[in-house]
Amino acid sequence: MPPFNLQKSRVVRAPSRAVGEVVSDAGRYHEVVDTLAVTEITSGSGKGMVRHCVDTNGREWSEACTLWEPGRSYRMTVDISTYPAS
Repeated sequence: MPPFNLQKSRVVRAPSRAVGEVVSDAGRYHEVVDTLAVTEITSGSGKGMVRHCVDTNGREWSEACTLWEPGRSYRMTVDISTYPAS
């Protein structure tokens, strides 16, 4: 399967700095995404960080941070060997 990019957006009426802090808290990301039950940092911080995710159906996978711009942007790359495709 070729790589693909998935982005999600939502309008939030709050100061951008406050929103950036919440969304950038990668270990608590499940608190702002309704399809995730767990997001736990298993190693590192910023670029190189590894996060374990569990969705609301109990499916689990790992992600690695490949871009980290504090308060602005970050990118998590899914480890497809652990991703539940079905």
